[in-house]
Amino acid sequence: MTICLPLDYTAFCVLYQEDYLRYAHARTAEAQVSSQAVQTALEDLAQRWTAALGACPEAVAWQLLGRAVSSACRGRLRKQAAEAPDVYGVLPVAQADSALLCWVLTLPAKRAAHLMGVEEAAVCSLLSAARRRLSAARPDALLSCL
Repeated sequence: MTICLPLDYTAFCVLYQEDYLRYAHARTAEAQVSSQAVQTALEDLAQRWTAALGACPEAVAWQLLGRAVSSACRGRLRKQAAEAPDVYGVLPVAQADSALLCWVLTLPAKRAAHLMGVEEAAVCSLLSAARRRLSAARPDALLSCL
């Protein structure tokens, strides 16, 4: 059986897959696990593609990716990636995602916003809130994330 994927879906995958893999690897610290999480998310997105186009495909994809990565991390002893701070235990998920994308993976806020399916101003706001929360929680916590 031959499966034909829509051209716009294929272009979407080409545009975002590399950053999705970097994000997933930073969260899971395992190449095979991160690759499987991204594949699962993109397969789920393919099944919802028409509906996603009616909303915001980036936001739908980010939600699916977050779910797949969290599922991959759950129930297993997760190796702490050298580049991934444990901000997910301290910050709300959106703040932790923004911090990971911008501070650890060094993506510009504009690119992080595109990946997450939000406005750039939202990412900047999330980063400011994360900075305040980390500074209040532990003065050295912010430094360990940079």
